[in-house]
Amino acid sequence: MAYNSNFVSTPNRLGDNRRNLRWSHEEPAQPHRSDFSKDRDRILYSKSFLRLRGKTQVFILHDNDYIRTRLTHTLEVNQIAKTIAIALGQNVELTEAIALGHDVGHTPFGHVGERTLDSILFNDANTQDNQKGFKHNLQALRLLCELEKGANYPEQKGLNLTKYVLWGIAHHSSVGNKPFYDSILNELNDYWSFEGYIVAMADEIAQRHHDIEDSLRYNIVSRDELIERLSDFSICFAQQDRDTYNKLQAGIRNLEAPVFSALFSRLVVNLYVVNAINNIKQNFRNFEERHEINNKNKFVEIKPTILEEEHREIVSFSNELRDIDNDFQSFLKSNVLSSFNAQSMDGKGEYIINKLYSAFKNNPQQLPDTAQRSFFDFIGRDFKRSDIMNVIPGNESVLHRCIVDYIGGMTDRFAYQEYDRLYGTRLY
Repeated sequence: MAYNSNFVSTPNRLGDNRRNLRWSHEEPAQPHRSDFSKDRDRILYSKSFLRLRGKTQVFILHDNDYIRTRLTHTLEVNQIAKTIAIALGQNVELTEAIALGHDVGHTPFGHVGERTLDSILFNDANTQDNQKGFKHNLQALRLLCELEKGANYPEQKGLNLTKYVLWGIAHHSSVGNKPFYDSILNELNDYWSFEGYIVAMADEIAQRHHDIEDSLRYNIVSRDELIERLSDFSICFAQQDRDTYNKLQAGIRNLEAPVFSALFSRLVVNLYVVNAINNIKQNFRNFEERHEINNKNKFVEIKPTILEEEHREIVSFSNELRDIDNDFQSFLKSNVLSSFNAQSMDGKGEYIINKLYSAFKNNPQQLPDTAQRSFFDFIGRDFKRSDIMNVIPGNESVLHRCIVDYIGGMTDRFAYQEYDRLYGTRLY
């Protein structure tokens, strides 16, 4: 039975009027769709979402059709987040919208692409301080608020999503200190939700199981080693988890790889999800008692006064699982994320991104019309391709940011193709 939550996020119950619900302008309500379902659908049909199918998760996409991409990771996060949200009586449409949009700001070549673009913007002497910094969760805000085009309002920048969805996307990962994005972030402070925290948790759960699954396919982690690591979780096992673990242990030598991998995923996902649901329910009850919340209207009344330090801790695993998970994360970092297979292409990805940036910065005429048009829009000039070299002086920082936007949006394959076009043998 679903938990009867006093904390589910719906715009009308949270006291928001339509004037401050969406990012750029008010929209009429639709009788057959909620505001959050509209957001979910806009993200689903966006170009940024479509490009996730060609972006690396951990292992470079070149020799194995069964390795995760950013898209398959996103779909797994969505499913796990929905399971938790339904069990806790939270808003499923808001959860879906955040989950589907949480990684649209990612770069080609995985996290090395993110680190490279961040380094480029910080180290470029001609880039002003307020234009520095790159982070995928914040870049998603720039894409969804400024760079994507919506079908209903083509003259407007962005998809005009609700601020609840944007807050959740921004906070699925740490926001860090990236002043370039502050103008968007500062508008979202009052729009936190437990659904946003649930997506962040689902993101972690998805990474735990699929990083191991992918590493099993590459023989990075042995079955014996994995069984040994999983035994650390036994203190948190329910009976179903113990039964699954025993099947893994008994079949360590003879289970076919897909079966072993599926059993492992069942164990990890179920363990983390059930632990999260039970712990969050108890945290909700404690929260209700602490603030004397006995109905949904009371939550609406006190929500603006709740400090981040308090609401951030409610969506969490139990202390026992959290301690074990910290060790498990260290194991994954040392044995999977730092493995030869995961790291072997990082240098190449970093090199390609640096070379692309250098080419476009030194000769912006090599940028396609879409990237040039974005630059002209941001400096408030009508687009005319032949004018670009004349309007760059004084606008170098804006140009550099638009180049980073262009590179950051590339799929792995397109980045290779652009590099070959600029430095290789392709003629066009």
